[in-house]
Amino acid sequence: MMRFPPGLGALLFVSSTLLGCGGESPTVSLVATPSSGVAPLTTRLDASGSREPEGRALVFRFDLDGDGTFETDFSSEPTYEGTIAESGSYRARVEVRVAEVADGDVAASEAAIEVKANQAPVARLSLTPLEGKSPLLVRLDASASSDPDEGPETLTFRFDVDGDGDFDTEAASTAAMENTYRSPGRFSAMVEVRDRQGLVSVASVDGPNVLASADIAVDSNRDGQIDQGDELDEETWSRDRGAVFLANLDDDDGDGERDGREEVYTAGSDALDLTPVLVRQNDQLSDNARVTLTVSPAEGAASVRIFIEDPDGSHRVLLAPNAASAEISAALLRQADAKLWLEGLRTRVLGWDGHVTLTLRVEDGAEVDEDVVALRVSPVIFQDNILEPYRLYLMRISDNRLGQNLPFYNAVRDNLPETIELYDVDQYRYEADRWVQDTMQTGYQSMPGPNGTHQMQTYLATERLEFGSSLQTLIPQELLRPDLGYFYPGRSVASSLNYGGNLEVAPPHSADGVDYPFGRIVVGGGRQGTLMGVPYSDGMGETQRAWLDAQEVQGPSLQYSTEWLAVGHVDEIFLFVPNRAAAEGERAWKLMIASPDLARLALSRLVEQGQGDLPVFLGRETQATVAAILNDPGLTEFNRRAQIRIDGIRDGLAQALGLTDQDIIEVPVMYEYYDFDGYDLAAAYNPGIQNLMVAGSTLFIPDPEGPEVEGVDVWKRMTREVTEPLGVTSIFVDIFESYHLNLGEAHCGTEFDTAPFPTHWWEVAQ
Repeated sequence: MMRFPPGLGALLFVSSTLLGCGGESPTVSLVATPSSGVAPLTTRLDASGSREPEGRALVFRFDLDGDGTFETDFSSEPTYEGTIAESGSYRARVEVRVAEVADGDVAASEAAIEVKANQAPVARLSLTPLEGKSPLLVRLDASASSDPDEGPETLTFRFDVDGDGDFDTEAASTAAMENTYRSPGRFSAMVEVRDRQGLVSVASVDGPNVLASADIAVDSNRDGQIDQGDELDEETWSRDRGAVFLANLDDDDGDGERDGREEVYTAGSDALDLTPVLVRQNDQLSDNARVTLTVSPAEGAASVRIFIEDPDGSHRVLLAPNAASAEISAALLRQADAKLWLEGLRTRVLGWDGHVTLTLRVEDGAEVDEDVVALRVSPVIFQDNILEPYRLYLMRISDNRLGQNLPFYNAVRDNLPETIELYDVDQYRYEADRWVQDTMQTGYQSMPGPNGTHQMQTYLATERLEFGSSLQTLIPQELLRPDLGYFYPGRSVASSLNYGGNLEVAPPHSADGVDYPFGRIVVGGGRQGTLMGVPYSDGMGETQRAWLDAQEVQGPSLQYSTEWLAVGHVDEIFLFVPNRAAAEGERAWKLMIASPDLARLALSRLVEQGQGDLPVFLGRETQATVAAILNDPGLTEFNRRAQIRIDGIRDGLAQALGLTDQDIIEVPVMYEYYDFDGYDLAAAYNPGIQNLMVAGSTLFIPDPEGPEVEGVDVWKRMTREVTEPLGVTSIFVDIFESYHLNLGEAHCGTEFDTAPFPTHWWEVAQ
């Protein structure tokens, strides 16, 4: 019998064997593919080349291993695929007959199949370099491994990088990998190579020899942990790399003092406010080795404190503020990693942009090595009116002796969205100091943490005048708690222009090709003088404004003329409001700005209609008529000049923020003369509509108390016409006696905590 050599892709028998009677037998062809291979071998038998002289249909049955037992019955299917589990020589067989003649002649053909026993692969491993200083990047390469039975592409590999018997990678087809050895010492590496049938072999290599060196690590890749991925470019800070830390300004231990002002490490929630730093173990250090940690620049050294964890688990100050360097025990590093915790003591300030560099220096005999990591403190970011609020600070004043505000308070309480917590500020404790907006500006810091982004609410404690500033104790004595802190930039010139009402955040936008993903801070002040031309200047104190600009991500701040106002706040002129009905490509916000011309236009139309006698501010001590207002030449001229000043502000905002007319809505607000130390400053004549309270999709708007026609306030109607298209709910509130006559409105008496911006600041910081 002819024997077919192994490896032949297909074997064909073309002769037929007559097994029965009834006519000429079919000519049978049988091909086995593959005809040789390693057990278990899956092969395909193909008899589709068989023919019957008269072209009649055929049926087939197959015996895969030639043992006389057919794996299939007769059918029209000319192929069969099966697996032979054991090694050996086999003769597969097919029998064929004419389909329509059940007892007709049967022809057969055979094909030889050789199944070989599987052999284990041959594992080979190389490692380069074999020696170097830690952290040492080494390439482990097993690509020279082979499989005696099949090509190397069928192999899988897994690596044990330190020879401890535990594989550090999952089995994969990748034959090489890189590993960074951080701890000094002599290691061995191993690879396990597995073939497709599951046989394995291993290869090991002695090495690498990792020499003593300096190795300090922080969360440079900002994934919330310190690991191998932090080694790359750890010495520089950019939007892609560099660790982040917070100014520890909250109170986690509940002692009424901000944590950063105490030299105490508190486990638990306070530890989350600190940034971990790791100095890697170095068991090759000699007894005479000197290990030094240095903080730079000097401003950074003054702004941080570093704790070290001792072997017993306690913590102590390793490096105090202004102490630029400290030594770490070589004996400690021979035994284990040194775990450090960096605590920020202050936010970014004028003269320090928040950058800190830590340098680890190891001197051991003649060998000197250094490793450097870069960090940066989070800016304090202030939210805009478009973000979703979750807490409202508002004083409830029920005592008539204190100038009660219940019409306003009750309207807010009854209509506040359920998602917003109402925080009542006590009327007696703070002596009815109702100007919550003015005493603080809510903001936050953030950094990557082990459980995701870690956020600390951080408020600006504004500079307020001594008179009537009882709310100055609200933050430090009542609100200060875990994850809520504050920063006071330092004493500035005494001016109401330092207050929170004079600080607004233009929502995220682009202008002149520059993106502002956190918006831009807008403040009031200037040197243009009073509306009547008297030289006069005022503005936010330089200390406070410089601190705002030092945060960078919302700056540089914009300033527009408000010195002509008695209080001098930007919210007396404009506010940013949400556009919840914005179409695709349209801004999600609008600039709402006061317009004396619009207010007077409505009154002029009433006079034209013979309705000049309609009352304005009905029932108030300042009640007037439409005609009386329009016929007051001093008031008319004052508002003409106010409109000119406001138009300049509008144009400046439009240019700086990239606004079009469609992004701006006007509301009817007039101004009146207010004598301030002999200066002709201005105050809102009717309640300032734009000085409203934005509670998500609900606007609490000061009731302008204008003239009514058929029961409809014309100034209210004009306001609704521009707010209803925004997809918001507009609720007019009575603030006339409680706020307006005291030179403030709804916005001045409220403050919100809101969700943070969706963008991480470190992703866009320069």
